[in-house]
Amino acid sequence: MKTKSLILGILACICSVMATACSSDDNLAVNEAVITAFQQKYPNTTAKWGFENNLYKAEFVKNGAEVDAWFQADGTWVKSETDLQVSDLPANLKEIITRDYAQYVIDDVDWIETPNGNYYEVELEKAGAADLYIYITAEGQYVNQ
Repeated sequence: MKTKSLILGILACICSVMATACSSDDNLAVNEAVITAFQQKYPNTTAKWGFENNLYKAEFVKNGAEVDAWFQADGTWVKSETDLQVSDLPANLKEIITRDYAQYVIDDVDWIETPNGNYYEVELEKAGAADLYIYITAEGQYVNQ
């Protein structure tokens, strides 16, 4: 009986730790360097904060679009990703993608900004195939990821 109680106690502790680890980051403490960098990049913007892949992630809305921005702990901005409508993809890029990926349909579009350059992330779908992600600049040049 003691062994059963001990095992149940251990399982309860493990479940408690896992629930905490998987819970929302609503109470995440974000350091001052990250907050300052965020406010400089996105003045007058309120964000919901998370932490993933060792980066602080700000989630907010800008000009009606959902945006995620990632920062290192020292405040260094890593990248931002803006969720766009397929109709927001410029016509010249739609033409290039349709020509180069004729068997696919454009499913989702994001605008990615990084310190090294900006580009569109385009998710393509094809019946019976895994989704394909391509990366293309506003000028129509493909970017390797």
